[in-house]
Amino acid sequence: MPEIDNSTSVKIKEEARKLFEKKGFNNTTIDEICLAAGVTKTTFYYHFKSKKELTGASLYHQPPSVESSNNLLIKMLGTDSEWKKIWWLSVDALLRCNHTYKTESMKKVIAESMQTSENFFADIPDEHFRMMEPLIIKAQEKGEVKNLSKASSLVYSLYDAFIGAVIIWCTHPGGSRLDLFKSIMHTMEDFLEVDSKYKFELTDDDLV
Repeated sequence: MPEIDNSTSVKIKEEARKLFEKKGFNNTTIDEICLAAGVTKTTFYYHFKSKKELTGASLYHQPPSVESSNNLLIKMLGTDSEWKKIWWLSVDALLRCNHTYKTESMKKVIAESMQTSENFFADIPDEHFRMMEPLIIKAQEKGEVKNLSKASSLVYSLYDAFIGAVIIWCTHPGGSRLDLFKSIMHTMEDFLEVDSKYKFELTDDDLV
C-alpha cells in the first residue's frame, strides 16, 4: 500500500480551514477545497472520506503564537485581581482553538467532535492546570472566591463547568461568540462563588 503524502493532507486541511472561516462549513464545497488546495477530488478522497472528516479537532487547535502568549502575559500582569487572572487563563485555553472562525463553523466542529471519540477539549495545555491551582488559592485567601473547596479539585471541576457551557452554547441555535464567553464567565462566577465586587463586564474587545 503506498504511503500517504502528509504534506498534501496538511495542504487540504489548511485550505479547508481558510474556506470554512470565510464561508462557513455548510457553504463550502469539496470542489472549492480541491481547487484551493490544487488537488483532484480523487486525491481528496484518498486522504479524507468526506468534508465532515475535516471537522476534526486537530484542524482547529492552534499552537500558541508569540503574540497570543504575550497578550496573555500582559493581561495577567496588568491586574491585581486573582479572579481576572483565572478568567484570562481559562479564556486562553479556549482561544487555542482558532477563534477567528465564524460562529456556525465553530459550532459545527464542536458538535461533530461530540459524536466521535475525538475530544475537542483534550488538548488544553497542562500548564493551564498547573497555573490555575495557585491562582484559586490566592483568590480564596483574598476573598475574591467564596468557594473554599480544595483548589486542586476545583481546577478540574471548573473546567468541567467551562466545557458544559460551551456544549450548551453549540447545541442551541443562535448566539454570538460574545454570548458564548459571557455564558462561560457566568458559569465560572457561579461555580467559584466570585464576590460581586470583583466581577466585570465582558466586551468584544476582550476576545481578540
